[in-house]
Amino acid sequence: MTRTELLHRFAQIRTATWKGEPAPHKPLLLLLALGRVAQGRGRLVVFANIEPTFRRMSDQLGPRRRAIGPVYPFGRLRRDGLWEIPEDAALLTTSSGNLHARELRERGVVGGFPQDVHDLLASDPELVVEAAELLLGQHFDSERHDALRAAAGLRWDWALVESRPRGVHENAFRDLVLGEYQDRCSVCDFDARMDDRAFAVEAARIRWRSHAVPTTSRTRSPSACFTTRPSTTASSAFAPSDRATGS
Repeated sequence: MTRTELLHRFAQIRTATWKGEPAPHKPLLLLLALGRVAQGRGRLVVFANIEPTFRRMSDQLGPRRRAIGPVYPFGRLRRDGLWEIPEDAALLTTSSGNLHARELRERGVVGGFPQDVHDLLASDPELVVEAAELLLGQHFDSERHDALRAAAGLRWDWALVESRPRGVHENAFRDLVLGEYQDRCSVCDFDARMDDRAFAVEAARIRWRSHAVPTTSRTRSPSACFTTRPSTTASSAFAPSDRATGS
């Protein structure tokens, strides 16, 4: 796996809807796991040991989200290729496919990044920064970034980060979205190229009317040309096509 492929995997995590908003469960657990890598800690972590940290992170999202727990992403992230539970075959699931928190606690179940993902991140500190900033930028309001970094144990050497070309994670996001729409505007189908690159078409982020958090997954991230880019509020104009819908 290359670093670009791994960033692509982070950018494409499938998120559910929770209380009418994009669910933050998966991004929170991934940020927590990235914090462990950044601190040089072990790949696998006991479920019960991450619950307090996870809840401290969810507290940063406001009173409506303080009931969030890690049991949902602890099991579901396996489907995104970003999580592993060595003894998952022996675990019971609910009718909706979630694991049981009580069983995870009582059996001391561990989970974490798959070995290849962990090894790539551990060997490339800058990739950890890029992955974390990609998650923060896609899933959370910028006003909460510092608190979430601190809660996850993500402490950057900003002098190093800022010395790198700006927008590294944004470039990855741009390439993902424009590739999904074949370098065309998802609203009016505008298509222009210069030096074999899309011209006047960019990846757009939609902000839900109900809150300030940008939409997160590629299924809700449109491409927009210069005539439609100013409109970033969710509306039917940005409804994803079938080709952009993940399962």
